Amino acid sequence: MGGRRSAILTLLITTALVIGFAGLNISRYVFGSVPPAAERQLPNGLSRTVISVDGLRCVACEIPVRHALRRIEGVKAIYVSAATKTATVEYEPAKTDPEQLVAAINSTGYRAALPNK
Repeated sequence: MGGRRSAILTLLITTALVIGFAGLNISRYVFGSVPPAAERQLPNGLSRTVISVDGLRCVACEIPVRHALRRIEGVKAIYVSAATKTATVEYEPAKTDPEQLVAAINSTGYRAALPNK
């Protein structure tokens, strides 16, 4: 009987831990901070745009969006957040544009839109 009680107790503790961690926004802890949300020209010649991404619910949802944006030539930095439902992208304006970034996100099945559009 002692082994069975130990197994049940271990299962309950593990379940509580999984449920507890599922409620956390892991990306905020892993990446520390979210980049400033602004569409602007950066001093290094790059541009930054923040794209609203509808449908992001968890950290795992961020992965296909990140991969789709990584495939675009000229993209230098990507910050995807399920918590804010945004993708912040730093890119070379001579090689790509915000509409191309939105199209790449939309190809993953999520709904992306530029601010004020």
